[in-house]
Amino acid sequence: MAKFGIGETHYDGEKRVEVAIQCRDEPDGPLLYEGEIAPVSAVVRRLKQGDAVEMSWRLPGGSNGITPVEVVTLPDGEESIEVV
Repeated sequence: MAKFGIGETHYDGEKRVEVAIQCRDEPDGPLLYEGEIAPVSAVVRRLKQGDAVEMSWRLPGGSNGITPVEVVTLPDGEESIEVV
């Protein structure tokens, strides 16, 4: 299992379609692999395979927050991701 960090999200209207994602080798360690733009469906697959995914947030004062991400089912039946 791997740990991934999401730092940016791209929308098409109100629908989340892509994210900027990077792999972390160690919990709370630096991002060790070059980031890539991935469709939300790829993140859903990673989560279902047991990988951990966290969203990074910029907080007031310049600090960062990290929130876990989980798979959700949208009203139309499509699977997506949301922060916990």
